Amino acid sequence: MLKKPIAQAKSLPRPDYSKLSKYPTLSLKERNRRFDLIRKMMVKYDVEALIVLQGGMRCDDTSTYFTNAWFGSTQFVFFPLKGEPVAFNERDPLEIDTFMKGESYGINSWIRDWRFPPDGRHDWVTLLRQRGLTSSRIGIIGNGVFGRQMQAIIIKGLTNDIKIALPKITFIDLWKPFVQIMLVKSQEEIAMFSKAALALEVAAEKFVSVCEPGNDVADIQREIINILIPYGVDIWSPSHPPACCIACGPEGGRGISWLAHGLKPPIIKKGDLVECELMANVGHLHAQALMAVSVGKPNQEKITLASLAREAYESGLNVLRPGITFGELVEVMSRPNKRGKAWQLSPSVHTLNPHEAVSSCGVGISNFTGLKERLGDVSLAEPKMQRADLVIEPGMLFEFEPNSAYGRTYVSIGGNIIVTSNGCKELNKIPTRMVVTPA
Repeated sequence: MLKKPIAQAKSLPRPDYSKLSKYPTLSLKERNRRFDLIRKMMVKYDVEALIVLQGGMRCDDTSTYFTNAWFGSTQFVFFPLKGEPVAFNERDPLEIDTFMKGESYGINSWIRDWRFPPDGRHDWVTLLRQRGLTSSRIGIIGNGVFGRQMQAIIIKGLTNDIKIALPKITFIDLWKPFVQIMLVKSQEEIAMFSKAALALEVAAEKFVSVCEPGNDVADIQREIINILIPYGVDIWSPSHPPACCIACGPEGGRGISWLAHGLKPPIIKKGDLVECELMANVGHLHAQALMAVSVGKPNQEKITLASLAREAYESGLNVLRPGITFGELVEVMSRPNKRGKAWQLSPSVHTLNPHEAVSSCGVGISNFTGLKERLGDVSLAEPKMQRADLVIEPGMLFEFEPNSAYGRTYVSIGGNIIVTSNGCKELNKIPTRMVVTPA
């Protein structure tokens, strides 16, 4: 039975702020766990080294999985079956200052051999010759869904250059077996992810408190940043910096690009549906949450959409467990929208750290009111599901973000989930229902 799809602001649960004062980090034990698993994979696939590319986005970066350094610090990692790994930074000397002063502060990379070559391709050939790998099988570790197209170009250029000098080398794509390792998190990683999810619960509480007529979306940004940055939590969004993409208006939505154009922030009004996608990072562990706040009593259409989204969320909680496939999870979570004839904008669910399995986007977006009149007969892509075949294991992380739309009105909710040995554990409460504030 569907639980209450709507929450009143006055009765929301209070997050435990005290836990923000804990600062979980990754230890050398975690480094050794990762390196041991990766080397077992290398033996299984008969490769003597890996070339690891930087991720397309911070939350998907595979190079930091090996280095434990900051995002953007390395463009490539060389990881041998035997011997010491190497981190390559091919950008500019500006990174040296962060690298050196970070070490003085006690921030040490898991890799000691860092190189800043002016000609990276030449340096790769030299390194492979030095390590006696001129006729070896070498694995390629690329990246998840959002970086694949660009990384395919980078990989092709790099491997072609190496093979011109070392034609006996064979390159093997090992993304799938590697990502299965990366997706299953240790207790140290789960501790960092849990703090990021808690930070979003705190951010959600602040978000609701500021959704009053007369305030603007910059007030929301300021409240969230001020409360979380002092606790070592990075509030980040790839497309709408600095903190979150916020929609403000009677129809809700994914965001208004006011800041990108230097405009005055939108003002919150009675009757608005204020929505956003919040993102937080603790170290390299990334969490997300979706907010939907009705300023005053919502109309029946918004209540119906909130009910469909909440039903999808609860359906996902009921079926998510080890052994099922991602496709089976998506199929269950998509049923409410199909029955309610609602269209869907963003994915309903995806893995986190990295984004590997992602449900379809833009399902039925042609039903957006006024789209045909504005864009004519333009064909809109509906990105298909990625990795329906992924078998779910304990320790995997998910964001549920079920969303439902009629015409131009859009409701999206959701929070962070950990897969346990016999089911799953939800880490967020406030963002998982539409919240109603007094107007």
